[in-house]
Amino acid sequence: MKKSIFQKSFALLVTAAFTLSASVAASAADNITIIVDGAELNTDVPPMIIQDRTMVPLRAIGEAFDCRFEWDDSAKLVTIYLPPDDAPLYLEINNPLVTQASTTELITLDAPPVIVNGRTLVPLRFIAETLGFEVEWDAQTRTVNINSGGGDLIEPRIGFITQEYAGDNIAEIPYIEYAEERNSEIDAINRSLNQGIQQQYEEFMSSADDVYWMEIKSYPFSADSQYLQVVVTSVEYPTYGTDGDLFSINYDKEAGKWLTIDDALKLENMDTDTLIDEVKRLFEPEVSTQSIDEVKIAGFLLRGAQLRHYAEFLLEIDVANSAAEPWKCFYSYSPQLDRLVRLDSNCLFEPLEMDQMDPPLSYQKN
Repeated sequence: MKKSIFQKSFALLVTAAFTLSASVAASAADNITIIVDGAELNTDVPPMIIQDRTMVPLRAIGEAFDCRFEWDDSAKLVTIYLPPDDAPLYLEINNPLVTQASTTELITLDAPPVIVNGRTLVPLRFIAETLGFEVEWDAQTRTVNINSGGGDLIEPRIGFITQEYAGDNIAEIPYIEYAEERNSEIDAINRSLNQGIQQQYEEFMSSADDVYWMEIKSYPFSADSQYLQVVVTSVEYPTYGTDGDLFSINYDKEAGKWLTIDDALKLENMDTDTLIDEVKRLFEPEVSTQSIDEVKIAGFLLRGAQLRHYAEFLLEIDVANSAAEPWKCFYSYSPQLDRLVRLDSNCLFEPLEMDQMDPPLSYQKN
């Protein structure tokens, strides 16, 4: 069975080894510091100077400015949705002409978007100033200072680093949007997703052949006034007996902290061993030769109404089969409902349960 993509992803947080080469006239600018509203912007690829313009990875724009973006691989076209009303910008790789949908103007860039080692770089100043940010260059310290000009605090919400559908591949890679005061816990999770899951997807896309494809699907839940939750699955096809990997992010907006599986177990007055025993009791094999080999608590959701929440645990279960190869399947277990349900990896939950995103997620398109 393959090593978990998420184990690989989070291991990337303790390493940083990036090598860049480009066919364009560019120079690495890793001694340039970018400050956005007083906080340093960290990018997985160092900024580059191209035609005297600072270029940064596209997903860094999403992190810094709460933008969403889509990538059309066949057209080599990037669509950036600018807050607050998601007004799109259309940027084509190596084309200096940019279309701004809100004005239908054609804008000529000094440095057009480029692809360097599989990563899309876009001009930092142009995006920032289009959003109304102030941009200053401090030559003495080699620092780009970007100031949004303030604004009211907003509650954290779920956005997407990448929402891309290229061929059979799906990448719905979430992050947590928030404004103003820095939140170290949210920043840590965003870095994990950015430097982990995002990189894994990019590496897969750059190396996989035509017989393999990947689906990273996200299931956002934020209707509850107290909790911000998102479930993520990653499945590499063909699966050969495994339905991939699963995890959840659960944020208590009132307490301002991330919740762990231990918190969910405590809510149900259970420990891991008791939960596994209950799962085995409820498990119904689809054929007589099946049995449970291993149960892993991969994530959870807090369901119900305020002050009456209950935990729905999300499980990866290795199902042994004396007559065939073992399978790893997704299940959910709700102790208070005494219910164990196998989940469909094509869509874990009812589409209308989740936040309705614009543009829609893969399972919301129909």
